[in-house]
Amino acid sequence: MRSVCRILPFLISAVLFAQIRPLGHAPFGKKLFCIQTEYFDFIFPEESAASARVLASRADDFYREICARLEVSDSMRKALCGMPVFITRETEILNGYFTPLPYNRIVLYDSAPPQSFAVFSDTILSVFYHELVHAVSLNIKSPFWYGFSRAAGDVYSPSLLLNLPTSFTEGIAVSFESARGEGRLNDAYSMHVIRQAKLEGKFPDWRTAAGAYSAYTDGSLPYIFGAAFADYLQKTYGQHLYAEFWKQSGRMHLFKLSAGIFKKVYGISLKQAWNDFEQSIQLPCSNPPAREATALCLQATQVCLQTIPLFPEKSTENKDAVKGRHLYKSLTFAPDVLSDEDEFSAAASGLNGGGTLAWYDAASSSVWKVRIGADGKPIGKPVFLYTSDLSERLFFSREGDFSVSSGLRGGKKAQSAASVYDVKRGIIAAEVSGLRSAALIRTKDGKDMLAGVQRERTGLCIAIYDMQSLLRNGKNGFSSAHEDPPPIHKIPFGRTSFPFDICDAGDGRLVCLVKEGKTDSPVQDSSADDEREGGLLYKLFFYDLETSRSYSYEAVPNAGVSPALHSLSVYEGRAFFSCSLGPDFQPALARADFALFKEPPLEGISCGSDAFSVLSVQKEQYSGGVFSPVCISGGTAFISRFYEHRRLSVFSETVLEKSFCDAYRFSFTPSTAEAVRTKQVVVPPVSDTAIRPYRPFRYLKKGTIVPFAGFLNAAFFERYAPDFPSLGLSAFSGDPAERFLLAAGAGIDPFARNYNVNAFVAASSYPFGFAAGFYTQAGLKKSKLEKAAVKLSAEFAIPVGIPFTHIYGANNTGFFYTLSKTPFAPAGFLFENKTELAVRFAKRTGTGVYETLGLKAGFFVLLYKNEDPMHDKKNLIGAHAFETSVQLPFLLPFKNPRRFTLNLPVAFDAIYYINASRLWEVRSNAVLFSYNMQVPVPFMPIFIREITLDGGVDYTAFYNNTSLLSVHSSLFFGSSLNSGSATGVPFDIGVLFRWTPPDRGSNAFKFSFKFNLKL
Repeated sequence: MRSVCRILPFLISAVLFAQIRPLGHAPFGKKLFCIQTEYFDFIFPEESAASARVLASRADDFYREICARLEVSDSMRKALCGMPVFITRETEILNGYFTPLPYNRIVLYDSAPPQSFAVFSDTILSVFYHELVHAVSLNIKSPFWYGFSRAAGDVYSPSLLLNLPTSFTEGIAVSFESARGEGRLNDAYSMHVIRQAKLEGKFPDWRTAAGAYSAYTDGSLPYIFGAAFADYLQKTYGQHLYAEFWKQSGRMHLFKLSAGIFKKVYGISLKQAWNDFEQSIQLPCSNPPAREATALCLQATQVCLQTIPLFPEKSTENKDAVKGRHLYKSLTFAPDVLSDEDEFSAAASGLNGGGTLAWYDAASSSVWKVRIGADGKPIGKPVFLYTSDLSERLFFSREGDFSVSSGLRGGKKAQSAASVYDVKRGIIAAEVSGLRSAALIRTKDGKDMLAGVQRERTGLCIAIYDMQSLLRNGKNGFSSAHEDPPPIHKIPFGRTSFPFDICDAGDGRLVCLVKEGKTDSPVQDSSADDEREGGLLYKLFFYDLETSRSYSYEAVPNAGVSPALHSLSVYEGRAFFSCSLGPDFQPALARADFALFKEPPLEGISCGSDAFSVLSVQKEQYSGGVFSPVCISGGTAFISRFYEHRRLSVFSETVLEKSFCDAYRFSFTPSTAEAVRTKQVVVPPVSDTAIRPYRPFRYLKKGTIVPFAGFLNAAFFERYAPDFPSLGLSAFSGDPAERFLLAAGAGIDPFARNYNVNAFVAASSYPFGFAAGFYTQAGLKKSKLEKAAVKLSAEFAIPVGIPFTHIYGANNTGFFYTLSKTPFAPAGFLFENKTELAVRFAKRTGTGVYETLGLKAGFFVLLYKNEDPMHDKKNLIGAHAFETSVQLPFLLPFKNPRRFTLNLPVAFDAIYYINASRLWEVRSNAVLFSYNMQVPVPFMPIFIREITLDGGVDYTAFYNNTSLLSVHSSLFFGSSLNSGSATGVPFDIGVLFRWTPPDRGSNAFKFSFKFNLKL
């Protein structure tokens, strides 16, 4: 019982303290506004006003619709009345989240989607709908829990805290978002992981897909498998039974979690239902019956074919790919450009028509290249080009002398950027902030331009920069003191139009793929029939850099089938795509001839005319699909995505000729508008009088009361905090913009016979964070003060121009008092001020758990008064130290077998002190053995990820020629809970062995229990 009383408040405090730190979604100086509807408060900065108006016009209807589908009672619907929804543009990561801490609220990132997530006709509405499903479903509670949460906080929901894993909570949201014909369940690229798992016989069980599995690299298992299972349940057993399952999940069931609740509602075991669900998955090699009689004659091959690897089967590159060591993400190709004399000699040597293929490997965050011969085969081994944290797109210039990487960088507050790498000189020649999907375009007079997608106030635009101006700007790794030169052209797009994959179309034109919602006005009836009239249009958009004229062609459905186009590349007058014909089909190769895309758009040509059927799509279905295809000499290279690995594959010219002789045919037709960019942004008519100033303090009356934990912010005081968090009550609240947070608590430790009172405040305004807190501790008998502390903290972390590198700074000031001396603090009054400045670098080098290269170098200055463990003097003393940390992915120079770690990853920390009793100290730790298990524990909601044996040495040297030595080793399981809100939160559990040299007969060997919560 004593252990439970100690551990329970520790776990609650550790988990909650890590989650309640404010993220600062808007700077303090930014003015915010609010639009109130019947159920919601939409809070937003001025630049997100258009999105806020769109959401305010539809949100209440969405809420009523979701409540009706889940059969939520009228009284329960009031639980979300007045829920704040904060909209921010502080990051360009498209995302959103619902959280009940410290009260029910939603945060939406008002950003453009990446191509893989552009599956909605109106993205901001659909992301809000997804998060609103979370808000409704996780607030379905029994009357007892409804009443308790009204008093203590919205977070107290059995379905959220205990009963359901991530696959259920995300499954309902993704299945509901897909109910109107859009969303991830209707997108072949999102559903690819399910089809591929069944094709390979690796379909996971429900526990593996619950959310704790960490080996699959894109984290899609709980979302996609959970959503497909939720959709299967709703269609097989009906919506009423599915709603009943959520009602039961909102109650406490003794000795029952998701599996027990499922059997109670559905009458069959969750394992059996999951097996039935697996059998219902349509394999890509089978033909959907509903399409057998269509005019398009969609008949997939009866056997899902195997692709041919680009590199030989026994090559190191291919073997590593099959073992899951590479995560290919983007391909680009540059053909050789030869003079007439060189071309004749190259033809004589058999090298004519070759080129260079490059790719981005997300496993090592690096760009690689290889020479390709005229026969389409690699020549030699891959060559490392450069490291980059821009992973969305890679593009070669015509001659291959420049490579452009573009994407997002900067962590949670990521911003888009494009980096131009000079291949010959081996340096970053130019960088432009705010660009995505970037490419180099050549004008008719031979000038190079950098074009990319840029975010504007009410939508996106294509911005075009002069390359010579960028090169003169002189960026070469670190951020330049000069600002980016202004773009020479800007091509605006509508609010629901998303341009991707800009390419050089030749003749001074750029071409890009545009995904566009069928309507730019979301103000329409919310019935399912009307919503199904929406959807996505796929267009090829052309822009002439000389005349500034633009035109577009739209892909036309054939026999009810619409081609979904991804990953545009261009080679010798042809466009190449990855194309999907529906969620039951593998992504296949498609191509179109630019000769038929004339300007101005052709008039009077029937979409079904043979002369206008310019898009050809492979009929053959291939295991792994076709992703990011690029035409190379002698064929087409692409990425095959298997369930547990990715591989570079190739179609030879012979295979392509055969495929496209008998291919599906689709048409492109001129768009009805003069250009995509002339489309007007339609904003719903929300009255200006409905927009009010934002008042953050009105939300502080809501909050969360935490029982059993009387000291939530104990970790803030580090070594001066009590040994164990006390039993008691804590409460906290904050503003919806997460600019500040307030917490207070009081608790008692019955074993140490003392009590404490504490308070804490934190604020955030990127890139700065601030915190302050105090606590007092007194004895129970005489109420004599035993400890007291006041601490102030400020810190910042700013990314620099070098990939994966931040400058970090912090200042911590504390006033501490202790009645009696402890191993960590002297008796009496102590003042301490620590200022730290460091450079941090951390980069993944592979897919293994410990494959990370890290470096930290910096110094800190410490001011303190009274006794200190480092010094004996009692005056105000200043000490400073230099600190460095190194993390290496291996010491032994060999590659690990699959799932094993045997090459000794090591971490090393060293501190050198000046003007202190310590001279230096060293801490080291090496992973001696690790095995990536990825298995659920039967009959327990715990998932074991890996088992690890590590060991290391700690050594401290003092100026008086004494030292401390400690040798330690531990055997532990890297694990995670597999149910409730803690699903996927990692922790280590095992045993720890430590040996120190014997001192005065003390025991040199110690064994202890190891528990480390990784938050």
